[in-house]
Amino acid sequence: MEFDRRVTEAKDADIRDVAHRLPVVVGILEAGGSLFKVQMAAVARILFDAYVRARKADRKETRISAGTNASILAALQYLCDPLDLIPDYVPGWGFVDDAYVLNLCIRRIRRSDRRGYVTLEKRLRRILK
Repeated sequence: MEFDRRVTEAKDADIRDVAHRLPVVVGILEAGGSLFKVQMAAVARILFDAYVRARKADRKETRISAGTNASILAALQYLCDPLDLIPDYVPGWGFVDDAYVLNLCIRRIRRSDRRGYVTLEKRLRRILK
């Protein structure tokens, strides 16, 4: 498929940008202290780890499709952007849209890439009890 081919050619600059900005965002979320933000940080770490593993390893080993990788990268880019639909500096509401995008990413993985979801499911269930 054309989409899968273009997705696998994701620009290294996008990946480096997420890798550079994600630890800062995760630190902000964890410092927020609320369970909501700590869980968001953990989900972001799990998704980034799955993305990196899929990029480094054989896709059969990770069982995550190119479309799933694209969804993960897009969700993490949105999370790292402080001036998104609801800017992250808005007290109480700033990360709600980011949580929604992470949720959409997980739902997309569950619906369209069942094998990829199974690989993430155990780790996600531990933190989203």
